[in-house]
Amino acid sequence: MRGYLMMRLIFQVGWLLGESDLDDDLCLFAWLEGDSRALREAAYAYFSRVSERRGVEWVCSILKFDSLSFGAKTSFVSALPAGKEYWEVVNAVEEMLVQTYWESLNVILIKEGDRVEALEHLLERGCASQAIHLLAWMAHDEQELDVSKVVEALSRLVSSSDQIDDSSLSNDVAELLKWLEREDFEHSALPMLEFKYFDYVFNHEPANALYRSLGKDPDGFASLLQSLYSTGDMSMPEESRNLYKKRCWSVLYNWKYLPGLCEDGNIDGSYLVEWIDRVRTRLSVDGSERDYDGQIGEILASSPDGKDGMWPAEEVRDVLESRGNPQLEAGLLRGRVNRRGVTSRGLFDGGLQEAALAQSYREHARRMNARWPRTAAILCKLAKEYEGEALREDIEAERRGGQD
Repeated sequence: MRGYLMMRLIFQVGWLLGESDLDDDLCLFAWLEGDSRALREAAYAYFSRVSERRGVEWVCSILKFDSLSFGAKTSFVSALPAGKEYWEVVNAVEEMLVQTYWESLNVILIKEGDRVEALEHLLERGCASQAIHLLAWMAHDEQELDVSKVVEALSRLVSSSDQIDDSSLSNDVAELLKWLEREDFEHSALPMLEFKYFDYVFNHEPANALYRSLGKDPDGFASLLQSLYSTGDMSMPEESRNLYKKRCWSVLYNWKYLPGLCEDGNIDGSYLVEWIDRVRTRLSVDGSERDYDGQIGEILASSPDGKDGMWPAEEVRDVLESRGNPQLEAGLLRGRVNRRGVTSRGLFDGGLQEAALAQSYREHARRMNARWPRTAAILCKLAKEYEGEALREDIEAERRGGQD
C-alpha cells in the first residue's frame, strides 16, 4: 500500500509539472527511457498532461523529431490521452507505435460517444484485454452493446493463450458472460466460452449455459468425462493438455444442473433416464473399467428437493430404485457430501450443524423407506457420516474450551 501511494504521489508531481511550461521538456524523454520507475511515472504523467494542454499539433511535432529514439516515441505514445483526435494522429505514424497506443490506452477515459469506434480499433488490432475492459465499462454505464462484439472479444482473449495471466480481467469477463446469458442465452458460442473461462472467473460463475448445454448433450458430457482419462491431443503442448484436463475435472466437480430440469422447476424423468442411458452407452464403447457410473451419480447429486420437500427429487429416487447400481449410489452419496462445501461456526458450537443434518436425513429415510428403500439407505449413510462428523466437532469444541 505504501508503494502504491508513493507512485500516486509521483504521478501527481509529474501532472503538476505538466501544468507549467518547461523551457526544455524534451529532457524528460530521458526519464521515460531511464531505469528509475519513479522518474518514468513522473514523465508519463507530465507528457499526458502536456499533450492535453498543447493539443494534437504539439503531439505531431514531437513525433516528427528525428533525434528521438524509437523507444522514446513508444513511451511517449503510451502516455497520450484517450481522445479521438489523438487516435487520428497516432494512426498516421509508424505501425508499431499505433499498436503501442491501443495496447496501453486507458479505455475508461474514452468518451461515451467514441466507445463503439474505439472498440472496432481495439478488436482490429487484437487488443482483446483492452476491448474487454471497454465493453465491461460500457455495460456498467448501461450503454448498448453488440452481442457479436462481446463474443468476439471474449473469444479473442482465450484464443491467444491457454492460461490468462491478467487477473484484473476476471471481474470484467464474468460480467460480460452474465450479460450474454441475459441477452442471448441460446447463443451457440456461450457454452464453450463459459467452459474456457470456467477456472478463471470467481467461483466458476456464470456457467449456466455450459451446464444446460451438457445437460442436453449426453454425448458432449461423455466426451468431457472421457477427457479426464485420455492422453488428449498429442499435437498440443503437455501444459495445455493438463490445463484442459484440470478444467474438465473442475466442471464435473462443481456441477450444478440436473439433466431434465425444466425452467419451471419440474423434472422430465423420462429425459433424465434417456440422458443416463445415452451417456452409459457412449462410455461403454471404450471398454474401460473406470467408475463412470460413480461420476454419473455425482451429477445426480445436483438434484433439487422433491415436491415433498425431501432430497433427492422423486425422479432421481426412481432412477436409483430401478437401476439398483451400487456405483451410481456411491457417486450420489459422494457428490452430496462434496456439495456441502466449507462451513462456518462459532468457536464452541461443536457439531450442532452436522447433528441437525443427520437428524433430517434419518427422518427423510424413514419416510422414504417404503417406496424408495435404496434411496433411504443412502440417506441413512449420509446421516451416519454427519453423526461421526458431529462427534468430531463436539470433541474439538470441548478441547478448545478446556484450553481457556
